[in-house]
Amino acid sequence: LAYWRGLFNASLLFTIPVFFVAMVLPRIPGSQAITGALIFGFPCNQIVKWVLTTPVQFVIGWRFHAGAWKAIRRGGANMDVLVSLGTNASYIYSVISILHHHVTRHHERAAAYTPTDFFETSAMLITFILLGKTLECAAKGRTSEALTKLLRLAPETATVVEVDEAGCVVCSQEVPSALIHQGDLLKVLPGGKVPTDGVIEHGAAYLNESMITGESKPVYKGAGSPVIGGTITTGSAIILRATRVGSETTLAQIVRLVERAQLSKAPVQAFADRVAAIFVPCVLVLALVTWLAWFVAGTAGWFPASWLPAGHTPFLFALLFGIAVVVIACPCALGLATPTAVMVG
Repeated sequence: LAYWRGLFNASLLFTIPVFFVAMVLPRIPGSQAITGALIFGFPCNQIVKWVLTTPVQFVIGWRFHAGAWKAIRRGGANMDVLVSLGTNASYIYSVISILHHHVTRHHERAAAYTPTDFFETSAMLITFILLGKTLECAAKGRTSEALTKLLRLAPETATVVEVDEAGCVVCSQEVPSALIHQGDLLKVLPGGKVPTDGVIEHGAAYLNESMITGESKPVYKGAGSPVIGGTITTGSAIILRATRVGSETTLAQIVRLVERAQLSKAPVQAFADRVAAIFVPCVLVLALVTWLAWFVAGTAGWFPASWLPAGHTPFLFALLFGIAVVVIACPCALGLATPTAVMVG
């Protein structure tokens, strides 16, 4: 959790200024003097966004690019591939657009022109996915904490006794719970915790089983009734015979099941990866077809020249549509919905 929270906080630290420069600053009256200023021939606001987005894209977001490369080498595609494709597409297009603007020195011919960029898209995509990862780890952390509390239900020691034919205690000895053997007779005093699963031999009492079953009302247990380790006796003392000890107890089985569930992939996560395996190739084909169609249309003059934004060539204009397909396809909904489902479930 600390790892993902650290990445998210670092990403947020860079993304908020990028978002402000891209979305808020241009709407503030008089900001044109700042955003339009040139630094080494580059627009000031885009240099700031470029500098702030780069560490998010290649340092904080490196985990997604590495995961995408591993998935591609295995011949598959997962969520990391989609995130890497969407953010890299946004970043690379932005760099190409700015460099093209600088090389052609278009700002000298059209002072009001600023090149198109999507730096904020790249930074925000990574930040949102990191938010999802943080939520997922927080949910797993709470589960681990619950497991620790569950293990504390069992007492550390137990009272092993010997009884005569009348059921009277002849002798008793306090031993660690780990040394209890199947068949041992154990005495549990009123208000004490049952050390292990067993069957009541002598006595009767009401047992609070809410920590195991969720039932708030104490349950009456008499001779021959099964009891669960970790439950609390009320009313009177009982003597029980241990039937399941160690890893065979109900508590141990619950902990084992939860640990196994944590280590395995949730069904919704497996479904998201299966969708990604089909979705990624489809998105790439659609993006390529979109770019090619608009590039051919622009080169052949099939649409009015006025459609081209200032400073754009048919290649850049077509690339804008191809990149849009990839960016929009980056499944932020799945990236947030999947860990949220894990957290809620």
